[in-house]
Amino acid sequence: MKYPVTLSVNGESNELLVDAHTPLLHVLRDQLELTGARRGCESGYCGACTVLLDGQPVHSCSVLAITAQGKAITTIEGLATDGRLHPLQVSFIEHGAIQCGYCTPGFILSAKALLDEQPQPDAATVRAWLTGNICRCTGYAKIVQAVLATAEETRLRYRFVDLRRQRMQSNIELRHRVNQETRRVMTEQGFLEIETPVLTRSTPEGARDYLVPSRVQQGSFYALPQSPQLFKQLLMIAGFDRYFQIVRCFRDEDLRADRQPEFTQLDVEMSFPQFETIFEVIETLMERLWAVSGYKLARPFPRMSYDEALARYGTDKPDLRLPPMFSVRDFFTDADREKLGIDSTLPFVAFVVPGCGGLSRKERDEFRQFGTERGLKVFDDLRGIKKNYPAPAQLIRGAVTPKEDDLVLLAGAPAGETGPATDPAAVRIRSAVILTAAGALRLFAGQKYASRHGLLKPDDFRFLWVLDFPMLEWDEQEKRYAAMHHPFTSPTDETLEKLESDPGAVRAKAYDIVLNGTEIGGGSIRIHRKDVQARVFRALGMTEEQARQRFGFFLDALEYGTPPHGGIALGLDRIVAIMAMEASIREVIAFPKTARAVDLMCDAPTPVSPAQLKELGLQLRKDLG
Repeated sequence: MKYPVTLSVNGESNELLVDAHTPLLHVLRDQLELTGARRGCESGYCGACTVLLDGQPVHSCSVLAITAQGKAITTIEGLATDGRLHPLQVSFIEHGAIQCGYCTPGFILSAKALLDEQPQPDAATVRAWLTGNICRCTGYAKIVQAVLATAEETRLRYRFVDLRRQRMQSNIELRHRVNQETRRVMTEQGFLEIETPVLTRSTPEGARDYLVPSRVQQGSFYALPQSPQLFKQLLMIAGFDRYFQIVRCFRDEDLRADRQPEFTQLDVEMSFPQFETIFEVIETLMERLWAVSGYKLARPFPRMSYDEALARYGTDKPDLRLPPMFSVRDFFTDADREKLGIDSTLPFVAFVVPGCGGLSRKERDEFRQFGTERGLKVFDDLRGIKKNYPAPAQLIRGAVTPKEDDLVLLAGAPAGETGPATDPAAVRIRSAVILTAAGALRLFAGQKYASRHGLLKPDDFRFLWVLDFPMLEWDEQEKRYAAMHHPFTSPTDETLEKLESDPGAVRAKAYDIVLNGTEIGGGSIRIHRKDVQARVFRALGMTEEQARQRFGFFLDALEYGTPPHGGIALGLDRIVAIMAMEASIREVIAFPKTARAVDLMCDAPTPVSPAQLKELGLQLRKDLG
């Protein structure tokens, strides 16, 4: 049997016939979707949308539980105040329980008390109760912060409930629109979307592979791809000049707070590219993607060499919203640096922390402690420097141009007992360490006091291309050089001759795209000559036999007329998170895993049966636990 219901959305009324057992929440939700009124509505159900039942308004709090027949739904699955999912014996939960957050504990208890007195209240009783118990939901942000601040594991365990919140619905919808626009833009620019294998062979790309045992070829294993790197290069050899793919990738790496073992990237490759070609393609894409959210980007994006980024920001992924560092070593004489206890061969930098000139001694000591833990000597009193070294202090002020309420920090390497380093390679490595530590101090200070200076606005999007990376970096644990990007990146023509004599001085035809201190993509021009690829493998400590065993199929393919080619991979999870102004990529992934790579909802990974192991020819060793 159907009952008449009047739905009023933004003042426009519609007469509907609704099944007797259909919760009015569903009716309201569907109508909001149809009319578009839900878009931009923070809670999804605000005061502009009302339901009339028997000619009387039904408060939004009861919309979830009241049907068109006027009967109450007495068992509703919802999130209780202890953070666990229970069947709650309440006749109604305010709309926040589904769309904009979760009710305050007192409201749920009050509703339960009503049901204890009258288990099946009719619509009139519900309306009367609501008259004295006004909805206290003030928007999802405050409620989620209060109720779910420590309940992320609960959110992931009951993700199917968490995804009902308007914030999550908006994030997933944004991700969909980003994917759709990506395909449009790449197709318009002449790229073909081509899928590559998920089950492939294990190749070293910087992290551990996820291995899949073969039942048919027992004792052998597939690997899930860390990226489609070799396949996209093979596609260039095959004659597909422009390729792209929105692809899932897998890396079994030591997990950090905001990493996922499986992630999505936009993979791009093209034949006969110049840097300008690749930059134009990607900047066009970024411009169109940000337009999806209503932002207009300034182009072209600025560019900076790796050396400049390290010297001015202490990182290869600078956040341009904070002031840069300036070298002040040459402002001081050798005697001055000796008195200050600073190594004269290593960097000595200064930078501004805006709006922090009035920090207390205790607050400033945090900067010194932070620096000491990273091998820095930090000076936080420019007035003291001016008293003893007036000329250098004046030059420092001219370089960093502080305002009246700014704090100036200086950081350098403390003088060592063995004296300054003289070996050029050692100085290069130690200089990078000091600059990185100073950059970390700059970021720590800027983020800690962001509320004072207001420079880290989430909607201030500062893109940057970083170029001219080192080809190789020294691995202190392995005592050998490792590829900074991957072993298929082409060295520059000017530095190729140093590959054997001074590997650390070789530069790569590589580039990263950075946004607000986050690397959102990286790429390079690839090696297309077999002899150069063999030299790079040797520089990485790989014998000819090892190279043949791991990459024989690819080395053979390079002999079949390989065109010069290059590309880039962009992290779509991170891009969508920044666009949605979310701190974690988990907020833009429908079913993410925890930082321990655990799927709480599906309870994965789990042990498998002995029969399955036997079928794969595997046996677990208990002594490895």
